[in-house]
Amino acid sequence: MMKITMGKCWQSGYGAIVFQCSTHDGTTRQKGYLELNPAKNDSPVAFTLDKPAGDLAPKGVATLIRKYLDTGSLTAMALSPPGAAGEFIRLTFHGKTSAGDPSEIMLVITTRPDREITLLTNNKSLARLRETSSYTVAKPAPGEFTGVEDLSADGFQAWLMSCFAGNPSSAGEKTSSESSADATQELLPQLPPQLLPPWRRAARERVARRLKTLKKTLTQDQGKVPVLQDVLRAKQDAELLRSFLWMIKPDAIELSLDSSQTGDTARVISLDPDKTPGANLEGLFKKIKKLEKAIHLGSPRVAEMADAIIRFEDALVKLRTPETRLTEQDVTAILRDLGLERAAASQTSTKTSSAKNTTPGRRFQSAEGHVILIGRNADESDKLVKLARSQDWWLHVAGGGHGSHVIINGNPFKTGLPQKLTREAAILALHFSDRSASREGEVYVARRHQIKKRKGMAAGLWHIERAEAIVVRYEPDELRDIFAREIREGVQRRYEPGTQ
Repeated sequence: MMKITMGKCWQSGYGAIVFQCSTHDGTTRQKGYLELNPAKNDSPVAFTLDKPAGDLAPKGVATLIRKYLDTGSLTAMALSPPGAAGEFIRLTFHGKTSAGDPSEIMLVITTRPDREITLLTNNKSLARLRETSSYTVAKPAPGEFTGVEDLSADGFQAWLMSCFAGNPSSAGEKTSSESSADATQELLPQLPPQLLPPWRRAARERVARRLKTLKKTLTQDQGKVPVLQDVLRAKQDAELLRSFLWMIKPDAIELSLDSSQTGDTARVISLDPDKTPGANLEGLFKKIKKLEKAIHLGSPRVAEMADAIIRFEDALVKLRTPETRLTEQDVTAILRDLGLERAAASQTSTKTSSAKNTTPGRRFQSAEGHVILIGRNADESDKLVKLARSQDWWLHVAGGGHGSHVIINGNPFKTGLPQKLTREAAILALHFSDRSASREGEVYVARRHQIKKRKGMAAGLWHIERAEAIVVRYEPDELRDIFAREIREGVQRRYEPGTQ
């Protein structure tokens, strides 16, 4: 049998009780809300996928319900007998208190002649909730509430299913007869499937979250956009101020004009006492321009936001209405139209991996096949050095010269760099420095952990704690051979004398 497992409980400002709950039919679980509202004569009990609108708070009768039943399940229901003076639905909940003790309560939803919810336990009426008031006085439970028998198991099952369809009272009338089992079989096939698949629920929640954000943003934007009346009033104040500028006294904080002066009603215009009358008038005209600009820029944005909210609300109605048949492709199309479609996992992982593999700097290959990295400028050199590991090798022109930083992977070279690889890297360090014209100079060679970046140092500057200095002289042909092995996409670049 399907049961509704109760969670949190709130009391509304319109005389109703709302439970956060989840249904479970043995295979599928669906989260939602159970609303008990006596004002809805046709469906005083209804299950909704989304939280009912209105002010909901854990107060009054709701607090008392939580005291007697912290967690529990809806296990039975009963209807008022035919010909009774009043019409009601009685719900029975079994569960535990916050202390873990077993507990049972009954909630009676009365629609006629009075509209109220009554809390019963141990044959006592503990509280009543009406549309405008609530009472928490204990008294004996009315006999008409406790004397009626619960529906049969089949009838209760049909009534629970009818909560999804939003018409529990009609389901109760059909199933309270002697042939409740037959009525149940006749009723259930007509009910639409209400348990939404996970991908549809996830889409519904995404749309609902974005809709909430859009509504909040719209409220904020509407508060920032001035109305046309503000501009008209500011213009009237400016004209009056210009006409009666001679009346303003030094250090005045306002200009008061009566109806005979304004031709309409009395007007008080605020002034800045630290400014001259002319400066106050100029400031008022600037204010008018700002108001007009704010309307010009803000109104289209507000209108666009309002249109977006309408589209999101329409989409949310489709997603949350079980009667609307939607395939997974339909839901994907809805999210795409709203700009909420997420990139495929494979695409995301590819982009992420490619981003991780992107290393700053130009890449050259040595004669033995090792990669030499070199920064194009000070910022890129800094990034390159910061990404290097402590055992990597670092080269830079010595003697206080300006130049790019060179990095070589240190894993294959635990004891030292090969002489030929060191020379090729040093040639690049000299070429991409202020010593490139002479084709000779001194170059520092060190491990990455032997240089430090002190606080406040500019980009490209590093403190050398320990390094070896070597002197290198090279010919254009050597540099041309190195440039021929540059790792680039597209056409291979060739070295020409005087190029970088």
